[in-house]
Amino acid sequence: MKRFLLLIFFTSLIGCSKNPHATESGSGNIEISITLPATKSARSGDEIKSLRIWLVDKNGNIARVITSAAGSPAAGVDGITMTGMGTASAQFINVERASYTLYFVANSDALSSYTAGATIDDAFKNATIDYEYGINGMPLSVVKEIHVVPGKNMISASLVRICAKIHVTVRNSTLDKMIWIKDISLNDIRPDKTYLFEQDSFFPGAVYEKLEKMTTVIGLEPNTEMTCPAVYLFETDKAPGIKIRGGVFAGTQTTEPNVTTKTISSYSFEETSESLNEGNRYLVMNKSMRYLLKGHRSGSVGIDFLASGDGPKNHLLASSDIEDYIWTYESQRVSLWKRYYDLKNLGQNKYLKNSSGKLDLGTSIDNFSFNEDSTNGYTISSGGNYIWNNAGTLDFNNKGKSPQNQWYFYKVNSVTTTEEVFDGAEALINYSDNDLNHIDPDLGVAVPLQRIKRNESIDIRVNIFFNKNTGKLDFQTEIWETVKNETTFD
Repeated sequence: MKRFLLLIFFTSLIGCSKNPHATESGSGNIEISITLPATKSARSGDEIKSLRIWLVDKNGNIARVITSAAGSPAAGVDGITMTGMGTASAQFINVERASYTLYFVANSDALSSYTAGATIDDAFKNATIDYEYGINGMPLSVVKEIHVVPGKNMISASLVRICAKIHVTVRNSTLDKMIWIKDISLNDIRPDKTYLFEQDSFFPGAVYEKLEKMTTVIGLEPNTEMTCPAVYLFETDKAPGIKIRGGVFAGTQTTEPNVTTKTISSYSFEETSESLNEGNRYLVMNKSMRYLLKGHRSGSVGIDFLASGDGPKNHLLASSDIEDYIWTYESQRVSLWKRYYDLKNLGQNKYLKNSSGKLDLGTSIDNFSFNEDSTNGYTISSGGNYIWNNAGTLDFNNKGKSPQNQWYFYKVNSVTTTEEVFDGAEALINYSDNDLNHIDPDLGVAVPLQRIKRNESIDIRVNIFFNKNTGKLDFQTEIWETVKNETTFD
């Protein structure tokens, strides 16, 4: 009986060793599932039209290369099968057990000269690609590591888009005005090339180019918006900025406005307190709180709060009433022995005036004293009264104390250009913002977006407001909730 059981035991061992589906001794099969990045749908920009995969050993030797151009493989043969517009499967049969690196490139013939038996080098690992990649479709790539053991070795590969995408949406947030947009453009953030495979750093040898203008002339009725066609660019460590040119018109202006040539002044300033020099232009900032001195069309003088940061600063510079915040320091001899010193408002073309103890604007120069210095801030007084910030209200009397009655002078620089603008606009739109924010996914707070990575989709929304009583334009660039990468390239 014991001899019979022993025979059955050895027979079972022999039967197991004859499994017809087993790989050769010391080798295994690699089966790969390939997809696009998470996306809403697969469209022309999100298709795998061509695919090449390199299997590279730990010494950098290319063990095998397969391409989709060869068609679907037969059973037991290396190859790639296209299973959908955005999906594929691939297999390597009888691969010696070891550690390997898989390099994937889709929709580009880059590195096609590297064939089986060759050795990859830095030129391969750090290969670059430009916008003339030769094959239609969004170029994609990814690198995967795998350790092959006997049997079936399965791995998934989600391809990564080499480009990023930017959408800009402009909304007419006025109640009854027609907004006509002449052009929308982004700053020079588009690198001419990038790494084919994702690296820890940006390509250092890139030349940064201007992105094409995102729209032709477009009219927006009240409470409507327009999303410009997407623009694509390689990943960049340059901060994105936006410029919008156009005009505000009566709601009846439903046909494209005529264009005329006009001299346009653009302003800039640094928040550095300067000494007063005649002829210079300044923003006048209160020392105690961030309030700016402002002249009004009515002839009154007031103060407006300016939040800290480049965003509010850019919005101020783009505002249609920016010149109402700019003051020129001037003097004039009124007699042989006497000279008056005063501030003249650029927007209203009038001087600060002490009208019997009331501060307003006048057509002739008045006499004010500017004491202290740029470090501590200047006091501005006339007839014993001081201009001071009374908790957000401008007062002119002898009750103000330091630092409420001290003012910093920020020098304003200007550049004048001749541009084509819309004729007959109630207000010209000359908006720029170079400090766009997004919500940091880790910190949960708004921070400046200082770079754009591959596979990201950037949505910029700009709301345009108009106060018909004051003629003031205002802009709001919405904070990006996230830097999304789950979107369709189309």
